[in-house]
Amino acid sequence: MTHHSSAKVPIVAAPMAGGPTTPELCAAVADAGGAGVIAGADRSGEEIAKDLAETRNLTRGPIGVNLFVSEQITDLSRAHREFSQYRTYLMKRYSELPIRWPTFEECSHSWSNRDQLEALVAAPPDFVSFTFGYPDEEAQKVAESMGLPVWVTCASREMIDEALRRGLGALIVQGAEAGGHRSVTSMTDDPGPETTAELVEYAALGGAEHVIAAGGIRSGRDIATMLGHGAEQVQVGTMFLATDESGLSDEGKDLVTKGGGVALTRSFSGRPALGFTSLVSDEAVPPKLYPHINKLTAPLRAWASANREVEYQSIWAGDPCRNVARGSAAEIAQRLMRELEEAE
Repeated sequence: MTHHSSAKVPIVAAPMAGGPTTPELCAAVADAGGAGVIAGADRSGEEIAKDLAETRNLTRGPIGVNLFVSEQITDLSRAHREFSQYRTYLMKRYSELPIRWPTFEECSHSWSNRDQLEALVAAPPDFVSFTFGYPDEEAQKVAESMGLPVWVTCASREMIDEALRRGLGALIVQGAEAGGHRSVTSMTDDPGPETTAELVEYAALGGAEHVIAAGGIRSGRDIATMLGHGAEQVQVGTMFLATDESGLSDEGKDLVTKGGGVALTRSFSGRPALGFTSLVSDEAVPPKLYPHINKLTAPLRAWASANREVEYQSIWAGDPCRNVARGSAAEIAQRLMRELEEAE
């Protein structure tokens, strides 16, 4: 089975869950010669299938789907206690806002990668990628029965080693520069400091069949650097955030085009993610709890988007956040390719 996405240029649009990734963005990058990736995340198979159908109506280019790997909570009583403490903190801090904060039970959410994939059998994507771990045996069998190349997002040397041990040779290698959620296996893990270039080289030397570099791609020269370290493609997210096709809010687009410092936070989702905004101050520690914290803060993020309050939105971006420009996704992809040709 080939691990390649059949893209003509080495650019993959990163799956950016929560709004930025749209069918229009995926299609625009695919039409520019790259590959688009639908942010399936922890959504239902029916929702993902709808996005895939909309994208297929817009392009004949390669389109993949990214799925989050579910993790069981081992200590339910502790999780409930830490959730309640954080909920109380948020209720007090944002007491002036007209928000109903959901309970622990309302924030419980389980999903199955097998069920997500089975909903796509009738009209499958060109490949599937996984974040937060590795596909289980059932999901792997469904993917194989559909003839789907399987990519796994690895954020550390240990994850790369484990993926290769499992026979998963197509790796999205995510360094510390990558915006959004870091693909650590467990919600309790803290991400390491390895750069994208370091992990790409490690994966390539370790025998990975196909390496996609994710994190820190801001120019064609950056692409050339990653290809030189052993990557065959790069996954680009931050550079597409402010495009016409992106679903990011206008105020969010303004923020990322201005650029600036970003930081890791668990405050929005319970998992570590790199971006501009955080809901907490020094006196609160967000629980390492996903998807409960993500569901808990959803009403606040929805209110913030409706009222254009950017500081309460989860604006994920990579480090450094620079060179982000308005325009079409095709223009951004074409500019990156021109710069790549000049750098080679």
